[in-house]
Amino acid sequence: MSYQTINPYTEELGKTFPQHTDADIGSIIAKAQGTFATDWSLRALAAHKAVLKKAASILREKIDEFAKPVTLEMGKLFREAQGEVTLSV
Repeated sequence: MSYQTINPYTEELGKTFPQHTDADIGSIIAKAQGTFATDWSLRALAAHKAVLKKAASILREKIDEFAKPVTLEMGKLFREAQGEVTLSV
């Protein structure tokens, strides 16, 4: 069975995603663990801070772009979706 997003206001289908197999999930987890062990966990705290500050900056610059899927997938008013993005920052 695939995963679907449905607009709760209009009940229209947004997008359908294929279901991952157990092997797919195992591969994704292994890749994430490898990346963490060889990259992220070895970085200094200052490097972590820089990445997080850049992510926050991108969210602030593109607040409307990130708010749109929140509105479509969760049925929130657009201003509420913008609030969700701001909260994430």
